[in-house]
Amino acid sequence: MKWCKKKILYGITFFVFLTVWLTCFLRVNKTYEVGAWESYRLGETYQVMGREVTWNSMCLMTREEAMEKFQMVSKQDWLSWTEGDTEYCVIGVSIKNLTDDTISPEFFHWTIQCDSYTNGATYLTTLVNKGIVDGIQPGESRDIWIFYNVDESLRETMLNNPVRIYVSVYPERIYLEDKLL
Repeated sequence: MKWCKKKILYGITFFVFLTVWLTCFLRVNKTYEVGAWESYRLGETYQVMGREVTWNSMCLMTREEAMEKFQMVSKQDWLSWTEGDTEYCVIGVSIKNLTDDTISPEFFHWTIQCDSYTNGATYLTTLVNKGIVDGIQPGESRDIWIFYNVDESLRETMLNNPVRIYVSVYPERIYLEDKLL
């Protein structure tokens, strides 16, 4: 008889906790609803988290082309990061700080997707954009380059399909989509 009362007490306690958790869960999701996806194309500007972002360019570059264009990165860094005939999908954006505080742009959560291929940004982003770690001052605008390694076997896929860059998934849901130039 005593074990029966314990089971009933455990059941009631579990039900109370489940009800409280479910109520809080539903309240949070109702308060902070996630909106529909917003899509932007090359040349378009959007605002997110106190930043005005303009998507300026997107192209494929071989390692040699990137080494020539972005000479601020040492040859050793290029060579140590990649092997073989690596190509990069290079994204150019301009970011303007609309806040009253210094902001530090973070691109490592920006994910590229083309067909079934997906990859995160490389560390070369920080090397090319020297001083980005110091942040962007209020009202200041900076041009920034973001690099994604593209495996040689996926080159045709990247050229023949739209490329998406997922910028934000919460609270705003934003992605950039266009074809490579």
